[in-house]
Amino acid sequence: MTTKSFDPSNPGRTKPLAKTVPDFASDQQKPNSSETDYFETELRLTLEEIAHLHNALAEANMKLAAIQKDKSAFFTNQNNSQPSVTELLDELNPLLTTVANYTDLLASQSVGPLGPLQVRFVERITHSVEQTQQILMDYKNALLSLKSQPNDKGNHLSLQEVIQETITKKNDQLQKKQITLQLSISSTVPEVMGSMEDIAKIMESLLGNALEVTPTQEIVKFSLALENVNQNNMVVLSCSDHGTGIPDKLLPNLFSIHGDQHIPGCSLLRTALVALNQLVQDQGGLLTVENSAESGSVFKISFLPVRS
Repeated sequence: MTTKSFDPSNPGRTKPLAKTVPDFASDQQKPNSSETDYFETELRLTLEEIAHLHNALAEANMKLAAIQKDKSAFFTNQNNSQPSVTELLDELNPLLTTVANYTDLLASQSVGPLGPLQVRFVERITHSVEQTQQILMDYKNALLSLKSQPNDKGNHLSLQEVIQETITKKNDQLQKKQITLQLSISSTVPEVMGSMEDIAKIMESLLGNALEVTPTQEIVKFSLALENVNQNNMVVLSCSDHGTGIPDKLLPNLFSIHGDQHIPGCSLLRTALVALNQLVQDQGGLLTVENSAESGSVFKISFLPVRS
């Protein structure tokens, strides 16, 4: 836009100014290079911080693998000068919180606007942080569960009673999804040895997973019977869902800590499955998973019965 001034030597004429007024509308559309450089620098620093977190998480992952192989050595070494895995996880949490707060600040665009590519990048960082926080929580819960087991001698338990309590706790979820629960519970099944609290956790995890992956108005099956397993009488608890099933190629290493956290056909993260398997073993049981010929997956737990 050009502005003209009055020419006193010729009242009928006007002449253009030497300088024109800036076009503010067009200037606002131009990117601010200093702001772009600032955000690029900050995002690069965030990436470096996330890389550091992944390295620390990998270290925790290796330590947890060692724990699974030799649990007794882990407990005897907890009083030495080496930092425990739980301490390492506690150190990671503040770092993750810092990254989460920083990405929230960027996402709100309170410090300046972001382009579409930058917004998507910040969203990916936020998702990665949330997933890593969940993994750390599962690791810590698994370790705390392991640490509580050595002094738990267990008691004689009736699994029928635990099943009824579990169903009562999940009743709201059953009604919400209008899922039919088919029960097949033998009244002559003998008692097993174990911790009431831990076996209740196991059953809640199994039934909770089945209800999550099963579509609305479908069927979940829960059974308890005395079966012959490898020429031994075993108390077998089965929970069958009506989901998509877990891919067959994942079943052999389903309880390994190595692999993707999210498993198709299962609502439990891999770390939660590792903790669940360890909890079953601590109760003297054996956890297996197979795909049903009809639909979905079948989680089976075999316990040695208490001999009368």
